[in-house]
Amino acid sequence: MNIKQLEIDIDEYFQLFERVPLRAAWQRRDAKVCLIWTGTVLIALLWALVTVPNVMLTDFIPTLLPILIITMICAIHMGEVSSQVRATRLGAGPTTSLTERLHLKQQWLCARYECTPEKLLDKAREIRLLWEEREEIRNLASDDTMGPRFAAFLRLPDPARFIGLLTAIAAIFATVVTLGSNIDSFFEALQDWKTIVANILISTVLLAELILLWIMVTGMVGQIGPSILEQAGLLPLSRRRVYRYLFTMHIASEPITPFGKKLPLFLKAVSLLFVPIPTLWTKARARVLSQI
Repeated sequence: MNIKQLEIDIDEYFQLFERVPLRAAWQRRDAKVCLIWTGTVLIALLWALVTVPNVMLTDFIPTLLPILIITMICAIHMGEVSSQVRATRLGAGPTTSLTERLHLKQQWLCARYECTPEKLLDKAREIRLLWEEREEIRNLASDDTMGPRFAAFLRLPDPARFIGLLTAIAAIFATVVTLGSNIDSFFEALQDWKTIVANILISTVLLAELILLWIMVTGMVGQIGPSILEQAGLLPLSRRRVYRYLFTMHIASEPITPFGKKLPLFLKAVSLLFVPIPTLWTKARARVLSQI
């Protein structure tokens, strides 16, 4: 085992089990709807941050709540569609359960390293020692800080820090406006404590919605982004990719237990939301007629 072979294994694993199949997903109506919705929400968020700062906070909350719910549903369904497409390419049927997909990963890893699932843990330890030794030697051989700086500059901002930065900017702006106005009006406003408390609660709910929505949208973008970089040959062998691969080997080394009924039922209910109404009506009618 060497680092070059490890890179080949991780790239092949990424292709089979992690890469978002954009072309195949775009050919499906439900996945296309999810992708278009995500792009629209991302553009709308950026546009709203620039052009609509003067709208009352109470106008945002009822608008963002349904957008947040729909975005969460799209993110869940997009992940399920991608997983189903990848399983189909590995020879599975058009509908596979979560347990069957875990078996596919386990079988691929066992075939790759020609061992039983119990031996995958020893193989993962061997790979980790080799990788960490190479990283330690590389760090001692060079003191290169430009790579991490570029990566930190180009990556997406942390959601909590991003929203906190916007809040700080808004607070600074409000302070400047307050200092520029009549100081008596400021103390008169403090006497209306009910309005202040209501605004704080509304702002808290609004920030919570914005943070969740930002996490959903950037999460989907974060899944699609590596796929585009990998196809362009720009995805390096990073520490995160190596340790995620080792974590997968650890999971595959254990016996796979079936999932409960709640998660499969939830995923099935989400998928029904993307089925056209005529198709649902036809299936429901056929089921009723078959039971008569």
